[in-house]
Amino acid sequence: MRATTLPIPPTEGASPRTEPGPFLAGITEDHLRCMQACLGLHACTFEKDEDILSCTGGPVTYGVLLSGAALDVRRHPHGDRTLVDVIEPGDLFGEGWQTPRWGSAACPQERAAVGAVPGTVLLLDPARLSDPAVACPAKAVVQNNLLRSVLEKQERLRAKLEILRHRSLRKRITNYLLVEAQRRGAQRRGAARFSIPLTRIELAQYLHADRAALSRELARMRTDGLIDYHRNSFVIPDPRAAALILD
Repeated sequence: MRATTLPIPPTEGASPRTEPGPFLAGITEDHLRCMQACLGLHACTFEKDEDILSCTGGPVTYGVLLSGAALDVRRHPHGDRTLVDVIEPGDLFGEGWQTPRWGSAACPQERAAVGAVPGTVLLLDPARLSDPAVACPAKAVVQNNLLRSVLEKQERLRAKLEILRHRSLRKRITNYLLVEAQRRGAQRRGAARFSIPLTRIELAQYLHADRAALSRELARMRTDGLIDYHRNSFVIPDPRAAALILD
């Protein structure tokens, strides 16, 4: 990754995905300067497929995505990986990764955040955040926002579990697409139009499905008039009718 200048904080806006995430809510330029001096905050750019953070038992670091998209993955010794979460602008990642078991022979898996598309990330040292000797005017705001970020992430992971509870691949796909449409405020004049940050391989990993089976089911759903798509752009002509599939 390459270091870059700290950006101007995002402001509240109409689009759900251009608003600051909970970690950046209320953060001003003055706060960022304080965080840079006191909490080791710094900004970096990354490329697609580049490791942003990786966990092998080393020092703890938290990240907040500013632009682009990334994947929170767990790598396994035999080469496969599990897609845990999709990281989008404003999302926090890296918290809860480092435990005494990470990097040990009893726990050889590695957790990492990998760039899905090029972007920018803020990195900070949480040890300074919890150190009572570090006096930082932004500390109280950051601690409060950190808690809000963790709670939002837990809700996002709960939604993923709800998606994966379906045995039918069609229901998993439909549930995922409806959640993404709602998250992005995509419904306009009845239809929902939106894009997702995942490739077909990544979507198959997220849904715990075979890629070929996923492609076949997407084609069937388009034939049935439930969805239309081109690459990672989707249209749900009638979200209410699609939701009936989940009943």
